[in-house]
Amino acid sequence: MSRATSDLEQRFLDGVREAGFPEPQRELRLVPGRQFCCDFIWDGPKVVVEVEGGLWMRGRHTTAGGIQADMEKYNLLAILGWLVLRVSERHIATGVAYEWLFEALAQRGAIVREEEHA
Repeated sequence: MSRATSDLEQRFLDGVREAGFPEPQRELRLVPGRQFCCDFIWDGPKVVVEVEGGLWMRGRHTTAGGIQADMEKYNLLAILGWLVLRVSERHIATGVAYEWLFEALAQRGAIVREEEHA
């Protein structure tokens, strides 16, 4: 079930750890009866981050079949109540991926915003 971590996924995970987010689970099958796995999972708040690599070099995510499969995966996860964030290399490099993750985890009660402490 587990696959090798890509360099981009490792960069994202390093950023998650550096920012002090809760440690995610990795490569879990969340949809019963389906074989696909999710990249990063925060189970309690039901947040998933999918790292979309190969966008500029005709990777799987840019083919018609790959796009169709991704649509099915993300829609089934949404039906089951999962919030799916899709991030690219640019989102990771600029830090916006971590801003989105913070907002998603905060909205679902997994972390507390600074102003909520005051």
